[in-house]
Amino acid sequence: MPDDYSILSAFYDAVYAFRTQDIAFYVAMAREGNGPILEVGCGTGRITLPLAETSREIHGLEISPAMLQILRNKLAGRPELALHLHEGDMRAFDLGKKFAQVFVPFRAFLHNDTIDDQLAALRCFHRHLLAEGRLIFDIFAPSYRMMSNDKIGVSLPAQHLADGRIITVMDHVTYVHQDQRLEVERHLDTVYPDGTLKRSIEHFHLRYIFRYEMELLLRQSGFRLEAVYGDFDRRPYDYHSGEMIFVARPL
Repeated sequence: MPDDYSILSAFYDAVYAFRTQDIAFYVAMAREGNGPILEVGCGTGRITLPLAETSREIHGLEISPAMLQILRNKLAGRPELALHLHEGDMRAFDLGKKFAQVFVPFRAFLHNDTIDDQLAALRCFHRHLLAEGRLIFDIFAPSYRMMSNDKIGVSLPAQHLADGRIITVMDHVTYVHQDQRLEVERHLDTVYPDGTLKRSIEHFHLRYIFRYEMELLLRQSGFRLEAVYGDFDRRPYDYHSGEMIFVARPL
């Protein structure tokens, strides 16, 4: 599982300001269902707050205290939102409540390092779902082209902030193929209006998963697969989009 993201949390909203396509998808899924929703890996609220604006009862689970504190600060001025936050590990939590839907957005599931971790998380989701509920989550489709290199560099779009700062991100990714793991050293560079450069570095890793491996994990955890989408517009999975979005229901 990840560390507390104490560095990334301060930059998270700016770094991922470009990513909006998944927000509309999860909001639409929320509107289609009735009943409370649990978002696992809610972070700083990039998706959580739009979900809460649908007037559904939303619960957010997050392992990082730093991320969760930022979201709590955002909520301080929005008492009208029915949003309940919980600090916890997706592999072992008990909220004493069942949900109509459990969402695990933006590759959060890939922070599970082992098969035991993956199954523990899925079984935890299962225990928190109503009989007719659904689990929805997205992970990336492993790229054979990218995996043909042991090390790659991946940059995210530069973000220009209102105060004049420019934030750039470069991920130095090492593939540990025998463990199906990505080791990431993330360089976050902030350029201030006077030209001063400040660099912060954070490390994290992800366990990548192939499509039918994921389907088997779901089956082993008591789920039946309903759909696999290849993008947030719900097109069928075809590998080339780079996304895998799973919709599953308890057996």
